[in-house]
Amino acid sequence: MTSVGARRKLLLAWQWARFLFQGFLAMADWRSRVRLARMKLPGEGRLGDAPVPLRAKALSGSVLWVRPGTTDVGTIFHDLVNREHLPPPGAPEDPRQIWELGSNIGTGVAGLAARYPRARLLGVEPDPANAALACRNLRPFGDRCRLIEAAIWDREADLVVEGERPSGLTVRPAVEADPPQRRVRATTIDALVEAHAGDEPIDYLILNLEGTEPRVLAGDQPWARRVRSIRVELHPHYGFGEADCVSLLRGLGFRAWAETEWWGGWGFGLRDRD
Repeated sequence: MTSVGARRKLLLAWQWARFLFQGFLAMADWRSRVRLARMKLPGEGRLGDAPVPLRAKALSGSVLWVRPGTTDVGTIFHDLVNREHLPPPGAPEDPRQIWELGSNIGTGVAGLAARYPRARLLGVEPDPANAALACRNLRPFGDRCRLIEAAIWDREADLVVEGERPSGLTVRPAVEADPPQRRVRATTIDALVEAHAGDEPIDYLILNLEGTEPRVLAGDQPWARRVRSIRVELHPHYGFGEADCVSLLRGLGFRAWAETEWWGGWGFGLRDRD
């Protein structure tokens, strides 16, 4: 093995050990730690196995159901270890309305519900399997959390979810050849605001739309005036990077900045109170 190959192998081993150690610390009991470790071992946790319960400290011991052999464990790492679901500095300290558009299996919504017990939360997820598991994960929080199975687009439309992974799925407009069972209904953020926001502002909004972000941030967006703070996932591999995100957020009236990571990063925006 070359020295480069050896260093890469050591780096991957270190990253795996670090991931596992931080995951252990995030779990609330030893059964959850053992289950987490088993799902990360080679040959364990096959795709299609039944969901496994994990108790997380960030959720005060509430159960999160995750699917072995998928990227579900990674969502716990991102949301409950790296805390990539939290509002930016300067956001309302006691938010009453929080939305996450692109909720995957609900780890981010659950983490925010536990952190802000007076908040009402709305999650939106287009993939039916992800949405079903998100509903299961949000049950401990009762009627404070609502999950809608839909895609977010710049207009009402029928879309198709594409991709093999249960995380990082993309959407595209449906064509005549697409069977009905592959189609999901897309809605707009303005329509969601009209139906679900009431008269209150959205104190914190997360956009995890896997490349659709430019569609819903470009131009005049009335919904943006109702949002007090925002976190937007960057997707350089889809052509949506730091400069594009900051420019679009500023165009919507936010004070905006970005924090990049090796995989992309996040754009942030704050709206000054009137």
